[in-house]
Amino acid sequence: MKISIITVTYNAANVLEPTILSVIAQDYPHIEYIIVDGNSSDNTIDIIKKYEKHISKWISEPDQGLYDAMNKGLQMATGDYVMFLNAGDRLAYPTVLSEVFQQCGGADFIYGGVLRVDEKGYYRPWHKRYPLPEKLSYKSFLKGMVICHQTMIVKRQLAPMYDLRWQLSADIDWSIRLMKQVKTKCYFNNVLVYFQMGGVSARRRKQAWKERWQLLQKHFGFFPTLWVHLHFLFAAIKRWLTGKSFSSA
Repeated sequence: MKISIITVTYNAANVLEPTILSVIAQDYPHIEYIIVDGNSSDNTIDIIKKYEKHISKWISEPDQGLYDAMNKGLQMATGDYVMFLNAGDRLAYPTVLSEVFQQCGGADFIYGGVLRVDEKGYYRPWHKRYPLPEKLSYKSFLKGMVICHQTMIVKRQLAPMYDLRWQLSADIDWSIRLMKQVKTKCYFNNVLVYFQMGGVSARRRKQAWKERWQLLQKHFGFFPTLWVHLHFLFAAIKRWLTGKSFSSA
């Protein structure tokens, strides 16, 4: 089973090399590695060319943003499976893909553990509890990205294109549409990816919440979306009140 690993990058020369090296280090022999660059102006292209013999396909051209670049990667992919490993992310260890396909090969949808790496280089666990395969469905994504996108390995024939109308939430929409087609799922119970965290400005965070509301309402309706967002609000208030009581003690 061949896997197409797609790395999307733009002016990320300072974090791209470890991503490439984590792919090169894999002992799994059936890898198609694709890099889609958004016409970087730093030395990203120099790094790509440095490892060109290990890269199956790469392009560097202007795009309409992250999800447009990811669509280009999907169109270039020829593997049985696809996964996204963006600049700064790393496969956890050299045998991880071999272990994944030994345990989960054949499933429509494979997902595994993740550790987030913050700006200071500290490793942090994923902030949500993953649903078990038997409980995972498209409805799980009413709560947002309950699975880290970079740990998703999916059959290419099931992977839809990203809807570019959603500038900040296309990954949720993609996951919902994907899961409506998935029949078999497998959870790889080990760390699969180290995921590079990125900051979101307050303005973009507000835009993301607005877009997410519209997206979830489109898929699930008004009242289920309202209920989930009220739950998030009450949980946030509870955390704030708990923190306040500790700080004033």
